[in-house]
Amino acid sequence: MTDDVWPMVHAERAALIGDLTHLEDEQWREPSLCDGWTVHDVLAHLVDNARATRLGFLTGMVLARFDFDRQNTRGVERERGTTPQETLERFRRGGAGA
Repeated sequence: MTDDVWPMVHAERAALIGDLTHLEDEQWREPSLCDGWTVHDVLAHLVDNARATRLGFLTGMVLARFDFDRQNTRGVERERGTTPQETLERFRRGGAGA
């Protein structure tokens, strides 16, 4: 990716944080368009992706025996906070950029 894309990525992440800040508790538990994942799970997935490095991705794939779904599940489990607000804060700190 070229450097000129990152300002747009950061702006979109900031806009998403703004939208998610207003969700009620029950909305976080709603099924998402990702089969088997709640809205909270999708945010955890975004945190995992925002923190990913090339080496970390490759290592994760090896540890997941090249099963992409297994790797994604592990990332969600790792980055999903005990509350949606905790996960949102992780996204704000590690996924939204400066």
